Amino acid sequence: MNHRIRILFSILIVLTAGVLFISGIGWAKLLLDDRLEGLTASLEGQGFTVQEGELTKFDLVPLCCAGKTPTCMANNAGAPYMVLELPDAPDQTVEDALPWGFRIAENEAIIIVGQTPPPAAYFSYQPFEITSYSEKDQTLKTTFLPLGDSVNNLTVHTNAPASQPFNREVILIVTPDRMVESRVRAALREAGYPDGVFHTLVIPGAITDLGWEENSTEFVFLHRIFLPQPGEEDALQEYLDTSQTALRVTLEQAELLDPLPVGDLRVRGTGTTEMDLMPAVEQLRAAILDEYSDYETEELTTSVWLSDGFDGMQREVNLYGPTRDALYLRSDPTFQLSDDAEDFVIVYGVNHEASGKATYANMSIYADPEVVLGVAGENSPVFAGSARDYLPDHPQADLLYAWKISRNCGDDPHCLEVKLEGCEKIDLDDLPELWMAFRAYLEPETHVGPAFTEVIYDQAIHFSKGQ
Repeated sequence: MNHRIRILFSILIVLTAGVLFISGIGWAKLLLDDRLEGLTASLEGQGFTVQEGELTKFDLVPLCCAGKTPTCMANNAGAPYMVLELPDAPDQTVEDALPWGFRIAENEAIIIVGQTPPPAAYFSYQPFEITSYSEKDQTLKTTFLPLGDSVNNLTVHTNAPASQPFNREVILIVTPDRMVESRVRAALREAGYPDGVFHTLVIPGAITDLGWEENSTEFVFLHRIFLPQPGEEDALQEYLDTSQTALRVTLEQAELLDPLPVGDLRVRGTGTTEMDLMPAVEQLRAAILDEYSDYETEELTTSVWLSDGFDGMQREVNLYGPTRDALYLRSDPTFQLSDDAEDFVIVYGVNHEASGKATYANMSIYADPEVVLGVAGENSPVFAGSARDYLPDHPQADLLYAWKISRNCGDDPHCLEVKLEGCEKIDLDDLPELWMAFRAYLEPETHVGPAFTEVIYDQAIHFSKGQ
């Protein structure tokens, strides 16, 4: 190929890459299949047995409502997930409890060869412990808790500026062992993958029971994506519908294993609080109560709902899969909501995105303490201006929000209408117990969820006309 042809060929490649990136397909995807074959060969050369799985779309609610899972695991209503599905290890004889669960031994790794989603408010990748054997109670328990921090849209590193984490090539290595990790990285480099996109997520053997035995720990791996940016809805749907390659690799000769330690955690909190907004929140509360002064009221109490994973691990309780990327609050006591337009809840408080304590926040309504089904939710970007329904001239109103939750919203633009159809486990006409939940994701300075001591808790009031 002469010099002029080489230049024309290079220009064609660059133009093609640009078209693919703009369309949401991404340059990384163009090269993916060509390098995968080389990666498999390189891994086998490093002494690994290689099996293929996938990171694929996961819709929990239909499974839950059809009775295929015992609970809905506190799903974030309306938010999509992807989950890792893997073949059993070569010598595994014990069947995993869940189709998306897996066990992992000291001499193994999982490699996800993927691409980050199109522009969205939040995304993350994270392994979770879902069942663990309790020595105290001599039984397996569902715990569903994170094993440290995630790789998220503020911490992911790609071959692009940090401000552009979307539609980018990413490699995720999930392993308990440093020597296994080192060989996997060497194989990836040999196959042509750039160092700059590698991430290791540790399954720490010090606090889990590794292996393929009956009482070994079972894990799941989740990819969360919340709230596509305007105009990116179709691109996100295409992304979810396209499975990404995952490889389960098992080292045949494993005499030199070197367990990885439990990773350090990102520290929550900056020392800056929202407390100066407390007078404005109190004025918003008073204005809401005054607006509906002829209604019966019940003011609900908000408290911390889901704690960090290592707290749940030590108490051996089910945390329903939280991430340290968020702060989780909930209201008490539970309430019931009829289809009467004069029976509703107003949630209000600080818009944590507007205050700068979160990059994204939402509120959700949940049904049935046993099923823990997220029924519906709304997100902080649409809260702007809603507090002015009650405080039209307040100078801090744009840092606050107020939103109605009803089964009959009518034409109220600041209302979340609650519907639940086609779920065999719960029927709203039976008036199940409901509660509100609040999430605040990723404080910009810390890249982790805000500290509960630094935010003003979202609040909720139940209004009704009574009988």
